[in-house]
Amino acid sequence: MRLFSGSPPAPRPSPGTAAVVTLPLERLDRAADTLALALAAFDLRARLFATRQMRCPELARGLVLVEERWTSYNAVRKESAVALDSARTARDQALYADADAVERRFERSVCPRP
Repeated sequence: MRLFSGSPPAPRPSPGTAAVVTLPLERLDRAADTLALALAAFDLRARLFATRQMRCPELARGLVLVEERWTSYNAVRKESAVALDSARTARDQALYADADAVERRFERSVCPRP
């Protein structure tokens, strides 16, 4: 006994194949979230380094990741060319301060710059 009569139904497009339109502020928010995760990960690495549970290469890798995410965030920020609301402006300032703090924290370590 056959369950289908004729040809099987055409496959439906998966959600991943549809074109995705991203608004500039959504891209900026995503880049900010990614940078914030890299900053938090560096903080964890620095705490592990301080307790001798992590070595210089791992701490340096965390610095590189922060720098890469910072560069990406700034590129998205420039590309978006939109005015930020007060919440995004505050977050932008906090991310800048946190990225600067990561640089200073790494400089205080005994590790060579990557």
